Amino acid sequence: MYMTNAQIAKAAFDHLKDMGVYNLSDKQVWRIGYIYADVIKGYHGSVTWSEFKGLHFECLSEAVERFELDREAWLASRN
Repeated sequence: MYMTNAQIAKAAFDHLKDMGVYNLSDKQVWRIGYIYADVIKGYHGSVTWSEFKGLHFECLSEAVERFELDREAWLASRN
């Protein structure tokens, strides 16, 4: 059975929280998780739990970078 975006986001959320991401709110970490789901599906298509575990959070840094770019664009649009 393939993982949903929500399942991938939850796994990323837990991983980032375990790593000690203290300067971001839970909402922001969840957003990164959903971006990560998009990144994973973009590179690998639909994945099963065992396939996902084998990725070892590959491309998570790309999801964080996309989040930062989105956040910068949002902040710039407010000015």
